[in-house]
Amino acid sequence: MTLTLWNDPKRVPRRRCGLFVCFLTFRRADIPWRILNAMKRYSSILLLPMLLIFAGCAEQEVPKRHYQEFIVEASPATPATGDPHHHAHMTDIPLPAQAPPVQSAEFEWDTPEEWREEPGAGMRVATLHIDGDTEQAECTLIVLAGDTGGLQANIERWMEQVGIAPPSGYAMGTYLDELERFETAGGDAGLLVDFDPFVDDASATSTLVGIIERGEETLFVRLTGSKGLLASERDRFVSLCKSIR
Repeated sequence: MTLTLWNDPKRVPRRRCGLFVCFLTFRRADIPWRILNAMKRYSSILLLPMLLIFAGCAEQEVPKRHYQEFIVEASPATPATGDPHHHAHMTDIPLPAQAPPVQSAEFEWDTPEEWREEPGAGMRVATLHIDGDTEQAECTLIVLAGDTGGLQANIERWMEQVGIAPPSGYAMGTYLDELERFETAGGDAGLLVDFDPFVDDASATSTLVGIIERGEETLFVRLTGSKGLLASERDRFVSLCKSIR
């Protein structure tokens, strides 16, 4: 056994076991009789430590773990935008494609006297203003594709916008059945929606809506103002809706 092996820390348990075995293998003649008698007397006591020492002499194998390191070089991510606060997890979610505005050059009408008209853009064909002595009202002409959710859904939304609680059940069904119908100068079917029955105060906000269907397009003529002003301008509004061609 070389000096290097003897000084190896991993060999310490084996060295101790070897010394102990050599001690036990000495000839009995080399051990005084008094010691032998003591060893016989206390053999049962020494047996357990001996077993523990031999059990500890066995060198336990420590499981080896293998690691493999991967180094991946990557260039720093470039922000999608020029915003320095833009991070990789802030992905740009594309918005749904918007439908192109409906071209409504074919719609024409007769603007009522004393109403002021302004040209619109996109889906809003035009905006008409009513300048009363103390109050004002605004009328918008908007063209959309289809029925935009249905008649009842539109009426409920318009009512909520002016602070009217929409009726439910039988009351709403009766109101829809009693809506006034008309025909425009261009031969299109029209429907008149008036919120006057649901507004008690003359100064409260109310709405008049003319719904004109032409093919796959719907023209919404909507006048919003106080109940009193709309009542005085109702005939002009109906004439505007019927003049559409």
